[in-house]
Amino acid sequence: SCATVSFAELASANVVGYSNVDALDSQTGNFANFYAGGPCFSSVGATGASYKLGDVKMNGGAAGEDFIQFLTDDSATTYLMATYVTKEEDEELEGWWDITENDIGVDSLDEETFDAGTSFLCAITSGGEVSFTYAGEVLKGEKTITIPAGTGFPFVCNPVPAEFTLGQVTVAGAAAGEDLFQFLDDTATTYKMVTYVSAEEDEELCGWWDVTEADIGEEPANDIPLAPGQGMLGLFTSGGEVEIKFPSVLNN
Repeated sequence: SCATVSFAELASANVVGYSNVDALDSQTGNFANFYAGGPCFSSVGATGASYKLGDVKMNGGAAGEDFIQFLTDDSATTYLMATYVTKEEDEELEGWWDITENDIGVDSLDEETFDAGTSFLCAITSGGEVSFTYAGEVLKGEKTITIPAGTGFPFVCNPVPAEFTLGQVTVAGAAAGEDLFQFLDDTATTYKMVTYVSAEEDEELCGWWDVTEADIGEEPANDIPLAPGQGMLGLFTSGGEVEIKFPSVLNN
């Protein structure tokens, strides 16, 4: 398995834990040179559903050679690059550092927070077998990621530590054929595009469809797996507000 998960119950009824997720190419299952993903936990005590970068650890990477990129939602270009220094590399500098314009050791990103469900793109140039350890609180109930109106390239990830199929994920507010989700390969290019048809648009076709080379209604995509933390890059052109709803990972 590419992910291991551990949970612990707290007196407050919050469930905390961690998950080790390998940075695998979702197309081939091999360790990737480019990996789209993000945390499948929310930071404990966070205001709202969010994660702190310091609750994410990169394993097997090389500081300065392997880094994660956060993309703008209007053009899918990099606005923030961060690299991770392990304790073994430098105990004093252990943690995340902004290398967008600075050197390692200048601008710490351990306290930087992002909304739960925010994906990043990891570039692995060292050739190592990289994995991520995500730690925090399991989001209770269904998790809805809201994409503001006018967003062109939302980069979202499965925000809970469980594998789903696309058929278990629902979308509201999107326009079928106009709002797409892209799966990226080992070169960070699109290898699969899917779109969601709502019951309001067409009750018979309601669900996910592969539109990479086919039309809506030809290639069902409901059975495509979505691993814990796995990322999808949106390509939205309808301009409306969109809600992506993931099922609960807990029984309560």
